Amino acid sequence: MVESISYQGQILRQFGVVFAGTGITWQAPFTDRRVVEAALRAPVSARLDAREDKRLLAEAVAPFMPRALFAKRDRGDFTAAIYAEHRRRRHDLVAGFATARLADLGLVDPHRLLPHLESPALADVGLLELERVVGAERWLRAIDNETRSTR
Repeated sequence: MVESISYQGQILRQFGVVFAGTGITWQAPFTDRRVVEAALRAPVSARLDAREDKRLLAEAVAPFMPRALFAKRDRGDFTAAIYAEHRRRRHDLVAGFATARLADLGLVDPHRLLPHLESPALADVGLLELERVVGAERWLRAIDNETRSTR
């Protein structure tokens, strides 16, 4: 997450350079490294709240923004749909990882990964971690396919 915030800040600062002559300015104070580090030093209890999104930010901008903008809204729960899709594609995932590029590179142990692909933990984090591994595998295979097609 920190890497993503840092990257977005770099992009916004580049926009500032590109548009400098137009009078358009790009500001990204919440992507500044010092701001991110300060936010990470705050205790988790100061950052999370059951009733409010981005509690620390809400406090920081309270004089300028209505507090209601940070009120949590019901976003729905898509967990059941995600697990249903995983069950539908589970056999393809298991078959695909039988010849995993990540395993060839020594980055994953397919024997330890396969049980998780067949039945992920009943926690979003487990499924999200699998999504990252599968995404990396697909990316490597896409590179292999592109390399083969340019030969």
